[in-house]
Order: sequence, then structure tokens, then C-alpha cells
Amino acid sequence: MSAHAPVIVGAGPAGIRAAQVLVQAGLRPIVIDEASKPGGQIYRQQPDGFTRTGRQLYGFEHSKASALHETARQMIASDQIDYRPNTLVWDADAHQLYVIRDGKHDAIAYERVILATGATDRVLPFAGWTLPGVYTLGGAQIALKYQAARSASESCLPVPDRSCIWLPINTARRARRCPQCSIPVHSPRCARVCKPLPPMRRSWPRGFITWPGCGPTVYR
Repeated sequence: MSAHAPVIVGAGPAGIRAAQVLVQAGLRPIVIDEASKPGGQIYRQQPDGFTRTGRQLYGFEHSKASALHETARQMIASDQIDYRPNTLVWDADAHQLYVIRDGKHDAIAYERVILATGATDRVLPFAGWTLPGVYTLGGAQIALKYQAARSASESCLPVPDRSCIWLPINTARRARRCPQCSIPVHSPRCARVCKPLPPMRRSWPRGFITWPGCGPTVYR
């Protein structure tokens, strides 16, 4: 039998489900999470003191997000997993993971490790990409989900294809209030009172999609 607990890097959907399977098998894994709460990027939890509902945060995915958060909460509360939040894995060799937490370095010995680190932004330089107000999609999601912050009234998202735009756009729409009635734009009351959001403007040759009035400015 292994002398070391299995290690999972990442506490998003994949990491939490992996931990759940290991717990069911009688193991107590170490779960390393760079964030302060489990959920990952897609189901990132808001800080303490924020009161937005799951539906406001995650839209039609709110039930999945709530179920995942509850699963993680129960495993942590019952000490079925060794959860280590605010911990960054910055290097690894064949036997150890090197981490940093609260400014202190440490090493975690392992024999088996599951990398559930999720996706990452692929950032390609373009003219103006270092200007203020330019965000990656991941950065925009953090601002929207973690602190309900959006940075402008008009957005322009440079994207390689259509598949990667729906989550940040839908999140952005749910994070804002209608400028006409001040009701959250996903509310049926807003739909009855006001006109729908203006249609998106496409300029595919340059790889940009814009939605007036919904979300963070990525590049203009």
C-alpha cells in the first residue's frame, strides 16, 4: 500500500469529482487549490459577505455549481479530504510537488498525483494588448464571478472561434443590470418591461465579436 496519500491539484469540477471517487474507495486525498474556496474557474465562489444567488452567478448551471460546492463542503467538514486552499503548485519532480502558501515554500511528497488544473488562456500578442482595460477571458470571468465587476458598457472580444465566447458573455449578461429599468437583465420582469439586448456585431475578418452593453472590455 502507498506510504503517501494521493494528491489532486485543482478543486474545480474534475478535482472534486476525483476526490469523491478516492474517498469512496477508502482513501483520504490531499486536494491542493490555488483559490480560497473549491469550485474552480467555472464555478468560482464569491467572497464572504457577497450575497448574489447561485442563479445570478452561474445562470442555468447554478444547480450543478451548488451540488459541486456542497459535495466539497461535506468532504472538507467530515475531514474526508486534506483540503489545502490558497496553495500554488509552482514546480514538481518525480517525487515531490513544490508549493507556496502565505509566502512560505513547502514540498509535498507523492507517489500518485492527479492534475485537474483546468483550461488556461492562450494569449497571443496583438496591437494594444498591453493597454489598460484589456483582459483575457479567464481574467474577465474572475472579475465577474468573484466580485461582480465589469469594466465598461461595451465589449469587444477577440476570439479564435465561436466555441469559447458563450460562457463569459452569458456570465457578463447575468452580472449586469438593465440600463433602462435597473432590473437584472436575466429577470423575466426586465424582458417584459424593456427591449431585448441589442444584437451582436460581427467583424469576423479581424476575429472580433462585440455585444454593446454586456461585459468587460477586452479590446477596442
